[in-house]
Amino acid sequence: MEPIFFYRNPDMSSPSGQGPLGGLKIAVQPTLSVAGWPTEAGSQALIGYQALEDATVVERLQSNGAALIGATRVSEFGFGLRGNQAGKAIQQQQADAE
Repeated sequence: MEPIFFYRNPDMSSPSGQGPLGGLKIAVQPTLSVAGWPTEAGSQALIGYQALEDATVVERLQSNGAALIGATRVSEFGFGLRGNQAGKAIQQQQADAE
């Protein structure tokens, strides 16, 4: 089975518990920019690209206490209807989501 995560945050600290999202661990798609993380959007054209700054939604998640644990796999640019089966794996509790 294909792993859910495209990238795991090596610097993930424990959720701070501060703010309305405190204590939550969040994974984002690699279509959202997280500074220093690979942001390839599932595309061969973007292999090796790393975000220079956080997307607004990422800034808001973090400022409200969420801990970013990694980026999930995604079809190319998030447009695909076929391909990755991560959602199905989560439903069937077969995914390594830790």
